[in-house]
Amino acid sequence: MASVRKTILFLALAALAAGSAFSAVRFEAGFYLGVRSLNFIEFGRSTGSSLVYSPTASVFLSRNIFCGAAYEGGHLGRVNAGIPGESAKLDVSGIEVFAGYQPWTRPFVPYIKAGFGSYSYKYAFDNPSLKAFGADGTKAVILIGGGLKIFLFRFLFLGGEFRYFPLTVKSRGVDVDIGGTRILGGIGVFL
Repeated sequence: MASVRKTILFLALAALAAGSAFSAVRFEAGFYLGVRSLNFIEFGRSTGSSLVYSPTASVFLSRNIFCGAAYEGGHLGRVNAGIPGESAKLDVSGIEVFAGYQPWTRPFVPYIKAGFGSYSYKYAFDNPSLKAFGADGTKAVILIGGGLKIFLFRFLFLGGEFRYFPLTVKSRGVDVDIGGTRILGGIGVFL
């Protein structure tokens, strides 16, 4: 009987300790939309920029330190292939993991972050005879970013973010940088 009481007491104290530990952990989720631009000037002339979307989720490990994950999707569509009279289709999407820092200066909260992304890309020429010159694969790269959150309420914010990652692939034997900058705006919740 004494061991049952000790077990119950231990479980009660463990639940209390776990509850207070988990109450200190905060979560954030958001959905961002924006534009992405390419670093490769030849692509940039024909497409300029394209729509990108990014759902994101973070957990705060302390008041100022967070880590999280995001997905980036969107469609670049037709791009200048670098060969007169030829065009190609380019798609880039990926999963990102990051860590960051933000000081609490509500209602305006700046932040910075850095991490890694695994991006899938497909660069295919419209002309079937040029199929061998395309690129298709997945590559991991470093990313950096930063932004500003404006809290409308204690739990709801609007955000603006800048992200950059270099993503170089080979096409026609030439290194092509299809990474670039993302400028995003969105809405999120802080729980």
